[in-house]
Amino acid sequence: MLPVTLPRSQLFACAALILSGCVTAPTGPEVDPEDYLDALAQRARSEATVLIGDGCVISDQPGRDDIVIRDASIQIGKAAADGLQRAMEGHRAAPVAGILPGFCAGAEALDADRRVRIADTETRFHRNKRVRDSFLGDRDEALSLHYYQLLERVKRRALSDSRAEYGARALELPDTTLEQIRSDAGTELAWVYRVFGIAVDDRAAARARFGTNSFSRLGTGQDGVSEDGRILNQDDEDTYGYVVALIDLNSGDMLWFKRSTKNLGDPRTPEVFYQSWANKALKPFFPR
Repeated sequence: MLPVTLPRSQLFACAALILSGCVTAPTGPEVDPEDYLDALAQRARSEATVLIGDGCVISDQPGRDDIVIRDASIQIGKAAADGLQRAMEGHRAAPVAGILPGFCAGAEALDADRRVRIADTETRFHRNKRVRDSFLGDRDEALSLHYYQLLERVKRRALSDSRAEYGARALELPDTTLEQIRSDAGTELAWVYRVFGIAVDDRAAARARFGTNSFSRLGTGQDGVSEDGRILNQDDEDTYGYVVALIDLNSGDMLWFKRSTKNLGDPRTPEVFYQSWANKALKPFFPR
């Protein structure tokens, strides 16, 4: 499933929130954090889990509209999956399977006919391609769109959440979506991750000086892609972020999540998302 409606605003719906800090898991008085996480960790170890996620890299083109970079997006999605799998194995909670529906799942993921600017690499010519032609994986299209909806909803919910206490957050996914994913994944508990970044063109540092950073413009707006598929905005630094969450596929609740953005680094480098990143992304859920 490779939805690349990566409207920056969507793709990184994390933005606004993310900007304010690369932070994460909520804490507060409603539930004792350690008791809550101890119980969830025990469940994650005793029940079968599946790992679902994707990656997305947008190339910031100075003076031009941004472009989704296909190869880099797929590479960082795979790197993050490998890192999380290895980290969880070390905590005796390895997922039984991994599902990489595609890349750049965004708010337009449900519109398979939406056209988005995409290139295989930064040195290749871009094309305006439909989501169904470029971003969907080899799974059934309808099933892929259910996964896209899960990925987009997790990122949007995590990046916009302002509650302080621990506890489940309702994703408000359609029952049909939850049923289809449970049936395909074969589990009732899923780890969901999103890794994303903005790679700045070499010339951008000298030309893009607008006083805002990568994710501040991504925000949680409804759409960051123009009607003709152009991805808007411009930055002057390579930046990346991520969301990792544990989802109950029966209730549709997000049981725990961690979000982080405003991280300086080249998102085109898969090594950024290997095991050392995964260990950091899982704290404080693991170790325990």
